[in-house]
Amino acid sequence: MTDPRGRTQELFVRVRAGDAAAVEELLRRYRPRLANWVHGRLPAAARGAQDTQDIVQSSLVRSLRHLATFEPRHEGAFIAYLIRTAHRLMRDAVRDAKRRPIGEPLEEQLPDPGPTPADHYPAWRQAERVQAAMQQLSAKDRKVIELRFAFELSYDEMAAILGATPNAARMQVERAIGKLAVTLGAR
Repeated sequence: MTDPRGRTQELFVRVRAGDAAAVEELLRRYRPRLANWVHGRLPAAARGAQDTQDIVQSSLVRSLRHLATFEPRHEGAFIAYLIRTAHRLMRDAVRDAKRRPIGEPLEEQLPDPGPTPADHYPAWRQAERVQAAMQQLSAKDRKVIELRFAFELSYDEMAAILGATPNAARMQVERAIGKLAVTLGAR
């Protein structure tokens, strides 16, 4: 099944022709995926000056400036380009954070009304178990799980990247999830 709004490559043609609606569609399609990837990856020390939305916005602005020279070779090329741009911006934010002087310590202790680290431990532990189980999967299985769930690609988009049909992409995801479940259950 093809996307009725047009494939990404067709959007690039329209964007280069000056179609503002195509730019909006490109942003609507990729902003949530990029935000999902960036979320939680910026170290706490670098979060003072920038946050997830700053990184996402800067990545999109920089990428849109270079659309005239960008040539997508497959359906997932643009999200990969956005991720590389975001990764560079996060690396720069970390580097800048290391250059900033450390602030003065607080004179009084204020209780934090938010959840304690112990409150977060069960979710953190489960995420750690899933990450460990993912490492036991083959590179191909890890890739299809990441494409589907981390990048939130449709089966059509995955099929273009994997060189398969959408149904074959769906089956690969189902098999990989089954293997992940077995690995998690075995622990």
